[in-house]
Amino acid sequence: MILPVNTNPSIITYAHHSFPLAIIEQGLAKSLVSFRANIEGDDLNIRTLNDVTVSSREGYIELWAGKYAQNTECFMLKECGEDESLEIEICEYRKDMSGVLNLILCTKDYAKCASENKYIYRVGKMLGRGIINAVDGEYRDSGIGEQSGIECKKLKISRKGNKLATYAYVDDNWKQLLDETLPEEMVKEGLLIGVNGNMGRDQFYNWKYMNYTQISYGEEDAFVWLDYYLYPRKCYSFNHTQQFLDIFHVPIADAKELFGGDIFKAFIWFLSKGYYLEIPFDEYYINNRAAYMKNHFLHNSMVYGYSEDETQIYGLGYSNKVMIASITKEDVALALDQQSAFKLYRYRPDVKTFEFNLRHYIKVLEDFVESRDTGDDFSTQLVSNKYLYGISALKALLEREHGRNILTHDQRTGYFLHEHASIMRERLDYFLKTGILNNEEFTELTAMCDDLLGHLVRLKNLIYKNIMKENYNETIIERMETIVEAETEFFTRLLSILKTK
Repeated sequence: MILPVNTNPSIITYAHHSFPLAIIEQGLAKSLVSFRANIEGDDLNIRTLNDVTVSSREGYIELWAGKYAQNTECFMLKECGEDESLEIEICEYRKDMSGVLNLILCTKDYAKCASENKYIYRVGKMLGRGIINAVDGEYRDSGIGEQSGIECKKLKISRKGNKLATYAYVDDNWKQLLDETLPEEMVKEGLLIGVNGNMGRDQFYNWKYMNYTQISYGEEDAFVWLDYYLYPRKCYSFNHTQQFLDIFHVPIADAKELFGGDIFKAFIWFLSKGYYLEIPFDEYYINNRAAYMKNHFLHNSMVYGYSEDETQIYGLGYSNKVMIASITKEDVALALDQQSAFKLYRYRPDVKTFEFNLRHYIKVLEDFVESRDTGDDFSTQLVSNKYLYGISALKALLEREHGRNILTHDQRTGYFLHEHASIMRERLDYFLKTGILNNEEFTELTAMCDDLLGHLVRLKNLIYKNIMKENYNETIIERMETIVEAETEFFTRLLSILKTK
């Protein structure tokens, strides 16, 4: 059993970011919803809004949307005869999307019917939730319990003359919901029958581009880090991803007790219930890891499935990049940190709308340029002098001994800085797509950002060479000085443009 996962998430430098995103982003390349419906015909009229496309595959109809689609909507309609019915079976839908898939009956001016909620009958399924049943925008009680509504996958709408009925398939039977007489003036206008999908909004990109701008640099004894700043500071509790995921911590000792001392059995059980697991392993015993059979190194893997014979689990982890490993029960016995806990992830069933708030983003950008702690406005904690932010965090890589050390000898530093700028380059595309930037502003800023990315590619290569040969320190420092200057210029210019909006 394999849970869907993106093995190449958009943020990969650190596991505490890449593991949640590997779960969230697995849905971004998939269709919004797939279903079966007896709606084929030469007179089928398909109309889509906001980057939605329709495809047919092996008897299924699928609705797809672009990365930045908002208010995605699709109509698939055909003329409705005197005696006609339409049935739909929902097969799969994106867990990170809210929305509804309706069967509808309306007049030929369907856009007007939908916008004015007049002469339109609906029976639909709230994705991940229950049944909706509506006449001219007035929702009627379906009489179906919440759990039965969630489990329902089949709906039907039927016209016989001037009579209309809707049905939902629950408890192995068709249950009638509506029994209506169609208005005479509606019938005279001519009727259409079909499918209407309104998938709401793709939350992920709104959320992603509100985050991952501010960065922080910290020193505590010999532990030095450069990371994305997501309040609270290091955010190992993953609060920032709880927009999309429920996250639980389970002590390994407690899980073993529940499953008669068999922790591997516990892992299989949680996976079978749809939970992703983040588990601490000594990677000396985990294949496809840099430390395998070389040195003891405790690091987490994200486990997302198991073999049919339940003798192996599959985990994402790091070996210079994200890699998959097959981990046996014997490996777990040797590698597991028995005194710690593991994390459980699952999709939230109640993801709320997340809007991109330009005013808030400008505040974060100001904090980056002026090297302020973004959490100051939201916290009663005293600011620690162990942390530097924004441009000052970048300068610390030049001005502090520990900073120069991770700049010249820690390959993750180069990857992180390049990744941070790459996300900003994506964000510029998003700003253009959503109308925040005009074409002239976009052209100017992308030229600056692309130049910055070129410097950062060279920095990554220099750090790698330095780790191998140890004679590029001065060249790395010189390159980083250029990068700090380019970052300051770019972010200052972006801020000045956004403040005019």
